[in-house]
Amino acid sequence: MPFRFVHAGDFHLDEDRYFADTAQCLEWFVADAIQASVDLFVINGDPTNYKATIKERNLWVDILV
Repeated sequence: MPFRFVHAGDFHLDEDRYFADTAQCLEWFVADAIQASVDLFVINGDPTNYKATIKERNLWVDILV
């Protein structure tokens, strides 16, 4: 049985720049991966910009949990 994983990185999610657009893309990314029966998500690099806001952190929690 194949092991499936997806990899992405350096999203630099920023509440002040294109937040809604980036959030929508992340939701599509996760939904597509789940639909494809992915076994593992690998997200490296900078998921947010320096000193992420609560809104930015909560988006990651909401999407990946």
